[in-house]
Order: sequence, then structure tokens, then C-alpha cells
Amino acid sequence: MNTANEKNDNEGRSEPSGPQSDGGATTGAGPGETTGSPRSRKRRATNTKAALLIIIVVAVVVLVLVLIPRGREQTVPTERRPVNVVTQTIRPIARLPDTFRVEGVVEANRIVEVAAEIDGRIEAYAARDQQGDRTAPPIPSSAKIKGKTIDEGDAIDAGKAILHLNTDLLQADHDSAKAQLIFDEKEFQRVADARRKGVATPKEYDETQAKLAVSKGTYDRAVVRLRRATILAPISGIIDQLPLEVGEYVKVGETVAKIVDIDTVKVVAHVSESNVHFLHLGDKATISIDSLDGAQATGPITYISKLADELTRTTRVEITMDNPANLQGRRRLRSGQIVTVELTRGILQDAIMIPLAAVIPLESGYVVYIVNNSKAQQRKVELGFIKGYSV
Repeated sequence: MNTANEKNDNEGRSEPSGPQSDGGATTGAGPGETTGSPRSRKRRATNTKAALLIIIVVAVVVLVLVLIPRGREQTVPTERRPVNVVTQTIRPIARLPDTFRVEGVVEANRIVEVAAEIDGRIEAYAARDQQGDRTAPPIPSSAKIKGKTIDEGDAIDAGKAILHLNTDLLQADHDSAKAQLIFDEKEFQRVADARRKGVATPKEYDETQAKLAVSKGTYDRAVVRLRRATILAPISGIIDQLPLEVGEYVKVGETVAKIVDIDTVKVVAHVSESNVHFLHLGDKATISIDSLDGAQATGPITYISKLADELTRTTRVEITMDNPANLQGRRRLRSGQIVTVELTRGILQDAIMIPLAAVIPLESGYVVYIVNNSKAQQRKVELGFIKGYSV
């Protein structure tokens, strides 16, 4: 009985077997429903759309919170601040020079290359205190020069001796010509006396007279050649070069010295064609010497070229300036020095000059502001030339 009852109890429980239980669980639960069920895919798509919508709403809210206050700040009107204004009373200038500036170069007034007029060997340079005189007898070659001789950089006066050539042969020619002249003079005198007595023929008289003239010419030539053995300075100035040494032989035409005249100098400026027609001979020009802290000097325009430079299309203009030496022998202007030249186009009458900062450039011109009844009013203006900080 017990056995039967136990069997009936077991049959009443109807516990499914293991495989059936496992199979029922697999079919009715998650794995099959997660991977392949349409319902699960629909649910996942709905969740994704909801998340995107939330993100968009949050982004819009952030933008609104950021942009709206900034736009409000831009629309708030700013407070106008007062502007400080400086007024200036402008009065016409009775006479105002219209000037312009160009660069200029200082040139010597004259540069003379002294050449030998005869052939000869350089015997010695002249003494510094020796005054040359071609009417006086030349210095013999055997004579010694006393004192210091001239050198490059020394000042020299016109007519002063520079150097002496050897005179041995020249002196011999001079003495020979002189002796022949004396003889021919006496011979002519005898024939002239005989002619007056009727003893000499006219032919003899003419021959001795011609011979005397030839002798005199030969002697004069010998005197001139002997005097030219002492070479003199043709102008006053500064000895710039002495290219030869004592003992060298020079030929006719060879340069033995270069003298520069800087007592007066020329300042050469090249002026554009737009300005050169304003200039005239005799107009005053002012130069500024930058190397001497802007020291100034004035002089007249002495030359305006009639031909413009083919490359630069500028015209050469020369201003002559005095250039005296000071107590130390120095001069303000040197050849080759660069200076600033101020030239004048003309003189303006009753000119109006205003500060350059007061001019306001516009696309259609220039304007300034004037005070009228305590109010600033705009006025169009036409500009002239600029001078310093005014126009």
C-alpha cells in the first residue's frame, strides 16, 4: 500500500522531466526574444529616438541661455562720452617762402693740373716761403733749397714756385745764345756805320740786320726755356697732389702738381623738371651741413644747365658759396661733401597754414572742422605744400 500511495503521489505532482523543462525555458524567455523578435527591435528604435530628442532639446536650451543675454547687451545703448577739442586761431602769413629740398654735392671752384712746359729732370721742390718770379733769373741747379719745401696739403699763392727742373743744358743754351747776340749786335753796328759812309753795300746791311734778328730770337727762346725750368702755380689754392719725386724726368705736358681752389666752392644739385622752371640765376639758396650739426650758409645760383640728364631727367644747378678758412686754416666745406640744399619756388602772399593733424582725408578730398557759433562745422579744403607739421 505504501508503494502504491507513493506512486500515486508522484503521478499527482506531474513534475516535468529535465529536458522538457529546459526546452520550455529556452523557448519562452530572453535569448530568442532578444536577437530575433520584431517587438524587441521596435522597442530599441523607440528608445534611440527618445534619447536624440532629449539631446536636441538640451542643446537648444543651452544656445538660448548663451545667446539671448549677449544679444540683449548689444542692444543696450551706450552712453556718449564727451570729446576734448582743442581750437586754434589761424592768421594769414604775409610772406611765406615756398621751398623744397634736394641733396647737393660740394665741388671745388677750380681744379688745375699743372704741367711741365719743357723736358727736364726734377732738381728740387721749392721752399714754402719762396715767391716765384719768371722775370728774375732762375735758380741754378747747383743751388740748395733752404728751409722746408712745399708738400701736399699746403696752401700756395698764384705765381709761387712749385718745383725746379735741372738747368745745366738750358743754361748752356742761354749763354751761347747770349754770346751770339752780342757778336751780331756789334757786327750790325759796324755794317751800319760803313753803310752811312757809303762803304758797305745794301746787301751787306740787310744780311747783318737779319742775322741780328735771328740771334735775338734764339736768345729770347733760351731765356724763356730757362725761366720755365721753375714751374709756378697758375692759381691760388691747395696743393692736392705732387705725383712725382725729386730726380724723376718729366716731359712736356706731363702733370707735376694738382692745385684745388676752394676759397669759393660750387654746390651742385640735380633738380627735377617739375621744379627747375621756378629757379633763376641769382636766386638765393641755403645749404645745411649735416656733418657740422646743421650749420647753414647761403649763396646765389650761378648756373642752370640747359640740358637735362638723359637717365634721371634732372637738371644740374650750381650754387656758388664762399668758403673762407678759419684761424686754424680749416674750411667748412670740402670737395665731395654731401649737403642739403633748400631752394625757393616762390613767395606766397597771405598764406594760410594749419596743423597737419587737423586735416581729415576723405575719399573725395580733405576736410577740416571750424568753430561757428560754438559749434564744429565741416569745411572742404585744398592742400598746398607741407612745411614741417603744417600744411
